[in-house]
Amino acid sequence: MVDSAVVGCFISEHVLSTVGASYYSLTNIFICVALGGGIGVSVIVSRYFGAKNFVLCSASRTVVVWNFNIRYALIQL
Repeated sequence: MVDSAVVGCFISEHVLSTVGASYYSLTNIFICVALGGGIGVSVIVSRYFGAKNFVLCSASRTVVVWNFNIRYALIQL
């Protein structure tokens, strides 16, 4: 939001449209990655749950949560 305000006030309207367009593209990419990861995790956990292998079900869930936390921390750098 702040970058759009700065660009709109100090540079030009054409550049402002570019900033706005790139924001939504990047947001959509991150949303798609999160959805894909969630679907993949649900498949793995569902297979272990259906096989009544609750140890691996819990372990795979824990690994995935830590994996996403580490990726999120690296993105924030």
